[in-house]
Amino acid sequence: MKGSFKKIAAFLIVLAVIIPLCIVGASSDDPAPIVPNPNWGPVANDKKIFEISSAADLLAMAAQRGSYKSYEGYTISLTADIDLNPGWDASSKVAPTNLWPGMFYFYGTFDGAGHTIKGLCQMGAENGCFITCGLFKDGSTGIKNLQIENSYFQGTKNAGIISATRGTVLLENLYVDAIVESGDCAGGLVSWFFTSDATSTPKAVLTNCVFAGSVSAKGSAGGLVGTNNKTNAVGIGTYDIILTDCANYGTVVSETEGKVAGLIGSCVNNAKLTRCYNAGAAMVYTPEVPAVPATDTEPEIPAVPASTAPAPALLNVTAGTVATEAAPTVEILDCYYLAGEGVVGMAKAADATGTVTVKYAGVEATELATATVAELVAKNEFQANDAYKGWAANAENTLALPLVVYENINGHDFEDVVTAPTCSQEGYTTHTC
Repeated sequence: MKGSFKKIAAFLIVLAVIIPLCIVGASSDDPAPIVPNPNWGPVANDKKIFEISSAADLLAMAAQRGSYKSYEGYTISLTADIDLNPGWDASSKVAPTNLWPGMFYFYGTFDGAGHTIKGLCQMGAENGCFITCGLFKDGSTGIKNLQIENSYFQGTKNAGIISATRGTVLLENLYVDAIVESGDCAGGLVSWFFTSDATSTPKAVLTNCVFAGSVSAKGSAGGLVGTNNKTNAVGIGTYDIILTDCANYGTVVSETEGKVAGLIGSCVNNAKLTRCYNAGAAMVYTPEVPAVPATDTEPEIPAVPASTAPAPALLNVTAGTVATEAAPTVEILDCYYLAGEGVVGMAKAADATGTVTVKYAGVEATELATATVAELVAKNEFQANDAYKGWAANAENTLALPLVVYENINGHDFEDVVTAPTCSQEGYTTHTC
């Protein structure tokens, strides 16, 4: 097999999510503590390359961040699948033996090389995340080609695979099945991002990313991005979100109406969504109000049960918190949400003066479109062939989702045969199985 990447298989996960109390304490059958590898460092023949082949290496990456200036200019690459807590179940929300310490101000590039990390858990910190990336330079830093499964991130302020990062966030070819919870803002992949540079336009750029877990927050909550509701130090500038070939299959819940959606919980600045899809549920959650105990003179007042309200499948377009913020411009191109899920396609607050443009096949539409899985799979733009193009179905033809596909499709190897041009014929490439 020439390619080192494998097809990411996803399945629809619909969870009834609340924001429970965090239970701390490892169980008796937890694995032994993992000690960070003290000898971990750059590959000898290239001082800008790190390789991670074990859980001890992964923990060493966090422990040695300061020694390598936050890995500025370095590439960190996985060479194997890693499980920090074998046997641990993230849905228990019980702290395992090996907690992930987080990575603050990460400048480098993290390349999963198609591998999977399991057992990540960060609880109770202000920012719960896999890597809290900060001070990105020239838009060249990010995370790619990685699967994260059976993981739990819980923060009092922000939570996400990337949380509260400075500058531009670049995510590519990611599949995340994790539980993300926050007392304020949460995103399945990115909570929010900001900058102190008045001249910059920070971006969250996500390409071929899938979230299939659950997100819950008291404030902004999105399956992919929580919010871009930030301004820089002088109160000007925009915070763009660019999503291409991305999907949410998870459940997204917020306690605040108008700040929850399948893809972007609260979109205050510019955004562009191309060939994106939501198959998960997005809802507003109202915590149950306890019953009022009976008194000598008054009977007991029954508890008020939790309730849910429909929320947008793709995004909320809302007004900013600072008067000098520019009105947002939102472009939605060839995006769909699963028919029959009982949510609206998009919500726009009355005080949001920004413009929203929706197009399908280049033609402007008046509203977002629903589609069944079969309809999505039938569309050419959602098919995969010899190279990744966007969407495909699984063997049962029951899911449509982005893939990471290079030279291997459904277990088949492809070989490129190049036919050179002649005086009478153009050159071409044939992909042979």
